[in-house]
Amino acid sequence: MFYRRRLVGVDRAKKRDRRRCERGDHHHHDDQRKALAGGVLCRPGHDGFSLIEMLVYFTILSVVATGVYTLVDYIQQTNARIINTVRVTEQADEAGAFLRAYAQNAEVIYTDDIMAGDSGCLTLERRRQDTITGSWFTGDGFYVRDADFAELSGNDNRTISAWFWVPTSQMGRNWILHMGRHDQDRQQYSLYLNDGFPVLDFKDVNVRPTDGTTDLRDGAWHHVAVAMEADNTSTTLQQTQFRFLIDGSLVTTELNGDNSQMGFPLNTQPGTGGQGVIVGGRTTNGAESYEGAIFDVRIWDRPLTNAEIVNIYESRQRDIMIQPASEVLRWKLSAVPTDNATVTDTSASTNDGTLTQIDGLLDVEDLLFSTTEETRVGRAFAMYDTDNDGRYSTWFNDNILLSGLVTPCPNSPIGEAGWVEVSQDVFVTDGDGFFST
Repeated sequence: MFYRRRLVGVDRAKKRDRRRCERGDHHHHDDQRKALAGGVLCRPGHDGFSLIEMLVYFTILSVVATGVYTLVDYIQQTNARIINTVRVTEQADEAGAFLRAYAQNAEVIYTDDIMAGDSGCLTLERRRQDTITGSWFTGDGFYVRDADFAELSGNDNRTISAWFWVPTSQMGRNWILHMGRHDQDRQQYSLYLNDGFPVLDFKDVNVRPTDGTTDLRDGAWHHVAVAMEADNTSTTLQQTQFRFLIDGSLVTTELNGDNSQMGFPLNTQPGTGGQGVIVGGRTTNGAESYEGAIFDVRIWDRPLTNAEIVNIYESRQRDIMIQPASEVLRWKLSAVPTDNATVTDTSASTNDGTLTQIDGLLDVEDLLFSTTEETRVGRAFAMYDTDNDGRYSTWFNDNILLSGLVTPCPNSPIGEAGWVEVSQDVFVTDGDGFFST
């Protein structure tokens, strides 16, 4: 269930709902929802609080209008039971203070219902405005190139990452990023779109999502990253691990193409005879160049973890350093070059690129392309009994992307990115899953 936080009329609603509780009017779900907002709960047959109610008391009562009961006063009046030691009491106070400090500016508050021995989750939602600025590639032989790039070769481990905005008109194969030789099997390493469908290509062999309906031509920014991991120089394409993430989510992929080439190692050749690195095209003659916007192209000489890639995706335009010692190229493409030509590499490797228009008529006046998007993000507070001993601890996640999620909180926070335990397991329930009063 969810409700919108109200900063006016809370006292009146609170008194009304208290009267409903006193007269035994317990059968309206809406009444219970409103009672939660005012800090009063009808709970027939139980003299206690569920995990969710504890979370609500910890948060809602501290952010509503001035004059409503404060958190500390209310918790003192209800005398919620915890393990009775000074050390544990301090832990509970710290957990409550932590929740209060972060329960700010919520537009919508979600709660997940719980059963005895389960978990409780409360999420504060807000809308985040994200402006992303990239460079517009015209599709007519315009690209960025570093002819001398040679940081990777053979089947060296690597990660590539890029944001791009694809117009609905995109047709056929358009190259986002290319390194190596385009005319020899397994000597190129390229990311392209084919009618909005992302493909990692090695010439005659490629890695692609198994879901053939993937189409990124929706007028929104998308982040694609591929981490490649080979055990040694002789690891074949069939044995090489490719992790393909779209918008922070790992997608299932398949190796596709010429079977006779799959039993050999990748042999990327960006140097002599190769194209170096090109963004927005495949060759220097402008063939199959990209039409659309590109932002923040990055290459590492190691496979990033999924969590690191998710961190890049969630940061969007906000600058974030990930494995800087292993980053060998970063072209942000979010500003017009000071000399109208040189794209500065902000990694430690200084692999600068050059804006190139094959007809020689380079015009940077309309180079930049910006959009502002609204993202639903949340702060989630939860109570979990992670070791099944009947004692619950408080957990926190400061930055959950809510769009598309069925529920903000996992069944268990152990090993989940972003989840931090902020109290010891000091909260105790009765056999029905309620905190005692």
